[in-house]
Order: sequence, then C-alpha cells, then structure tokens
Amino acid sequence: MQLYANQNDPEQVENTNKFRAFMDRNPSVSFYKPSPDKAPWHVQARFEADDGAPIVVNFWPHKAKSQRDGCHALEGWDAAQSVLDEAVADSLAEPFDVIEG
Repeated sequence: MQLYANQNDPEQVENTNKFRAFMDRNPSVSFYKPSPDKAPWHVQARFEADDGAPIVVNFWPHKAKSQRDGCHALEGWDAAQSVLDEAVADSLAEPFDVIEG
C-alpha cells in the first residue's frame, strides 16, 4: 500500500515508515484505504463485533494518529497498538447472557 506523506516534511516521512513497521507487526489485520482518491492519507482496519456491528479503526499514518470510531483520536504508535489490540479483542469476544435477578 502506498502511504501519503509530504516528502518535504521529514516527520511525515518518518511517521509513514513507522506505520509500515506497525502494519508488519500486525500481519493478521487487513489495512485498507477507504477513499484513496479523496483522502489518500486515510487508512482503516475493520472488524466485526459479535453482534455483527462494525468496529472501525482509523489511521492517519503521516500524523501518527489513530482513532476508533466513536472515540477520541490518539497520537503515537504505542497508542495505535492499544487501539488496534482493543478492537481485535472486542471482535473476538464471546457473547454472554445477562441474567436479571
């Protein structure tokens, strides 16, 4: 996947290189660009919750930002890994019955 970065901005170039390493550390996750023509800087990963609802994680590699839909955006690759790990765990969670007493 080609990642967007302003080649005149060393920080953006470094961030996209770190995102490539991040993708390599998460080989079971399918990363994709939801709108490559309109937003070439935007990358997503999508999972399905046990109830069938989508779990979407957004990434802006050139800015080192990540965000799970409905949550605040976070900066840094450790935060991105935590967001991704949580989404994966939620997608693998077993449904449970609630017993009212």
